[in-house]
Amino acid sequence: MVTVILNRPHEINALTTEMIRLIRRTLEEVQREDRFQFVLLLGAGDRGFCSGGDLKLLAKAVKEKTFSDAEQFF
Repeated sequence: MVTVILNRPHEINALTTEMIRLIRRTLEEVQREDRFQFVLLLGAGDRGFCSGGDLKLLAKAVKEKTFSDAEQFF
């Protein structure tokens, strides 16, 4: 088993680009290895598992015209 913990409890574990990259890397490793049976995803804190993408960071990127940051997220 592999456990992935989303650890941004103050933002209801909203996903950032870096978090998505780390999750993807982990899932790719799990897929390559026969020793893993499943992946357990947990959200830190008690407000919720994951609110989705961090819209504040995406809005900031658009406002600052750093569109490549927003493009990388999607």
